[in-house]
Amino acid sequence: MRTKIKEKLTQVTAAVIAVMFFYAIVVKMSDYQQAFWDMHNQVFSENVAAILTWLIPVIEFLLIILLLYKPQTVVGLWGALLLLTTFSLYIVLAKYNFFDRTPCSCGGILGSGSTYNGQLWFNLAFIILAITALVLHYNLLPKGKKQLKDLTGQYQT
Repeated sequence: MRTKIKEKLTQVTAAVIAVMFFYAIVVKMSDYQQAFWDMHNQVFSENVAAILTWLIPVIEFLLIILLLYKPQTVVGLWGALLLLTTFSLYIVLAKYNFFDRTPCSCGGILGSGSTYNGQLWFNLAFIILAITALVLHYNLLPKGKKQLKDLTGQYQT
């Protein structure tokens, strides 16, 4: 695949992931009380739930910036992959009754009718997108330069 096409596919994939995070923020902030209640209906302590209610949208917002700011797209892709994987692991643990009680699936950005399976498949689709974009990115690097760029966009030595 030609380099320009790979670059464009990486950027488009990062933008699709950014749009998903933007939508997630809009859903949470448009009904903050519901998001607050949903988070408090999880297995976390009250204090952790209170922090996560605002911390997760902040992290999602920072990931949007990283994903869309070309010199930091790769950092944003790694961050998105980490967040999506963490949430997917939480879903698997909840689905298989790892916790003392079954936390609410609460729908999130998929709506109140979604299930753990639906959320898991949704996350897996975006995990695959992030991995695909990372593979494309690292295949773009010159031979011997298979590492991250620094904040100036230069390859680290």
